Amino acid sequence: MKLVKFLIAIAIGLAGIYFLLAPPHYSWRQKLTVSVTTPQGPVKGSAVMQVDIYDLRRFSFGFPEASGANSSFSGEAVAVEVTPGHFLFVLLENSSHNGGPNDWPAYIWYKSRMTLEDFVSRIKQQRGKEPEPLPQKSWPLMAAFDDLSRPETVHIITGTDLSPWFGPGVKVDGLTLQITGEPMTKGRIETLLPWLLPAGFERGPVALPPAPFLSLAAFLSADHWSKK
Repeated sequence: MKLVKFLIAIAIGLAGIYFLLAPPHYSWRQKLTVSVTTPQGPVKGSAVMQVDIYDLRRFSFGFPEASGANSSFSGEAVAVEVTPGHFLFVLLENSSHNGGPNDWPAYIWYKSRMTLEDFVSRIKQQRGKEPEPLPQKSWPLMAAFDDLSRPETVHIITGTDLSPWFGPGVKVDGLTLQITGEPMTKGRIETLLPWLLPAGFERGPVALPPAPFLSLAAFLSADHWSKK
């Protein structure tokens, strides 16, 4: 009996230490939806991703540069079948490599001087509400392939005009973001591009896309398309 009480006391103590030392953690899921206009009518595609934020302010120890929050995300790119067998892919970062799913909510719901707690609270309040337009300045890179089975046929797209790849009258109509309770999207990119992960791991980390010294095929690193 004494041993059981001792073990329980240790467990409680460890839990207390973890509570004191572990940074506050916030998370939510968000759905990115891409709308494309075509001569045959509008088409859409979406993917649900998860964002995690850890509040590190209590660990700054007086060093301002060490304070703040650390954010990460998991999920995969959006794949929109624009025409039969031809897809537009909306990736997980922009051309400056400084914007991704964990940054998108700030473009919509963050207000000047808002605290982290207020920002997270506002995001949580959006669950179940209508999607909000994502400003174009925060849009991630897009890509298309002449042939999905051939990595070397990839094209990086940064504008709204899709006619060079999908034909006249095809353009990106907009991107929206919605806070949701839906499960994360998994496996679609791997199904469409089964060669992507092995190719990405073989190449290793790549430079900021698109770079003058970087081939389009080398851009096909797994982190641009799917992050676990």
